[in-house]
Amino acid sequence: MPIAVFKLSKHHENMARRTPPNLSSVLTFPQVAKVILSCLPAKTIYTSARLVCKTWNTQADVVLQRRRQYYWDIFQPDQEKDADGCYQKIKDFFEKLPVRPEHVIIFCSSKLWESKIRSFKQATKVTFSKAFQRLLPLRCKVSCIVTDGVIGTSSDLKQTLELEQNDVQAASVLCFGKPSGLELRSLKLNSAIATEMMNHVKRQRGSMPQELASVSKDLKTLLAFSEDSCETEIGQTLYKALGAPLIAGAIVKTLSMGPAHKDEVLSCLGFCGADIQTASVMFSMQVDTSEEAEKVAARLRQKVVGMPLKNSIAFMFACVGRGEYHYGLPSVESSAFRKYFPDTPLLGLFGNGETGYEFPIEGDVGDIPRMFHAYTTAVVLLCLP
Repeated sequence: MPIAVFKLSKHHENMARRTPPNLSSVLTFPQVAKVILSCLPAKTIYTSARLVCKTWNTQADVVLQRRRQYYWDIFQPDQEKDADGCYQKIKDFFEKLPVRPEHVIIFCSSKLWESKIRSFKQATKVTFSKAFQRLLPLRCKVSCIVTDGVIGTSSDLKQTLELEQNDVQAASVLCFGKPSGLELRSLKLNSAIATEMMNHVKRQRGSMPQELASVSKDLKTLLAFSEDSCETEIGQTLYKALGAPLIAGAIVKTLSMGPAHKDEVLSCLGFCGADIQTASVMFSMQVDTSEEAEKVAARLRQKVVGMPLKNSIAFMFACVGRGEYHYGLPSVESSAFRKYFPDTPLLGLFGNGETGYEFPIEGDVGDIPRMFHAYTTAVVLLCLP
């Protein structure tokens, strides 16, 4: 077959001889900068890309604002008892995170939290708890809940794991950037604040403790954790004082939710926002088969009909006496949840006592629901704006 020969016109010959445009000027085009920035993780954008020029700095804000503002994953080592491997996975997760984390929630197994690892190429090992803090920006708030077992969903939503073994080295992480319509607020109660709060509610006199006032506006869900049994009266008073929000949580081993208060009895994290919608269900002690677990998940699905599930997240707080020990099969409750909510990440823990109730509450909303349980599982679903 003869090879075709094309001859350039005089015009195209002149065009080819011209000096190509300066590459640096091309990179300052807003459209070009936006394409490049959209491929970069948030850490690179903040530490390097925004410093290139004024155009890149401006387009960086546009790119970052258009990204989803929450991300999650579950981490466990490839080899048994390899804490270094687990830490490296978490480090890579934060290095590649599309948004700059403003608040991080981590459910961490006590085995991993206390493990010694090598971080930042140090010759001596440090505990995972110390190394983890160094992965985050200085102003990032951290809510760390340490317990025996963790629950989490992979970032690609392909699997949700219930890792309930006492010696498991694992963690599930949920990171928030600056989501519109959501504010995360911390609440800590020590004995003195709890007493002041209960007196205020009972006698309807005196001022509400400042700690409660700061978290009450547009509060929709309060995740509450304690290291010991929390008095029933405290939970009931919180319910009244905060305007009957959904309250859920568990008794755990260790809490690290900001500076600790002396004699702290309860650490809470509030999800606040006028347009947030929420619902919850309880897996009671009597629910002990896959079929019954699916009925509970189906009930939750019915509760959230009409809610925007596209931006939803869920939390699961299970008793250490449930899981595979209770059902004879692994991951029964999380599998039931994912059947009806395949696009919603589920994170949580196995604890030594659970807080929760069916929400929205049916019947007289003035009645205080029973909120402290044993051998149950509470599942909370949040739909963000």
